[in-house]
Amino acid sequence: MKIIKQIKKKKAQKKEEKNKEEILKYGLILLGFNFALILAFGFGFIGVTVLGQVIDPSGLAAAFLLLLFIYLFAGASGIVWFRFGQIIGPKFKDKKGVNSALAVLVSILPLLLIVMVASSLIDLMGGFTDQLMIVSFLALLMMSLLAATFELFVVSLGAIAHNS
Repeated sequence: MKIIKQIKKKKAQKKEEKNKEEILKYGLILLGFNFALILAFGFGFIGVTVLGQVIDPSGLAAAFLLLLFIYLFAGASGIVWFRFGQIIGPKFKDKKGVNSALAVLVSILPLLLIVMVASSLIDLMGGFTDQLMIVSFLALLMMSLLAATFELFVVSLGAIAHNS
């Protein structure tokens, strides 16, 4: 009887270690997706801002253009995150919600750390010196806040909603 308990215990430990590896692996993949989304959003946000300066629209039109870009990109990010949740859903046989939430935390915490470091560096430099720095920091801040706010919910929902 003692041998059977030891075998079951080792099997459970191996399963737990495999789950931890899967969580870390998919969290790092999601972190890569988030960096790609931040870069795409940053370049797009800078482009829309520069375009707004070139064509010189009214203040209301410029604000509407930026908000439209932000909402469209938030929707696209939500679709990417939901699909990622559907992809990782079958990988976690049990505790899909918890394991996918842990994978999301692995991807969000470095983003929040980067925002904290960037804001500290800007504070040490004495504030913003260039408009491009302002727009770049706003893009990083907006995407990080979007990820921190909605990513956990959307990825977990995608993982749980997958039928497998």
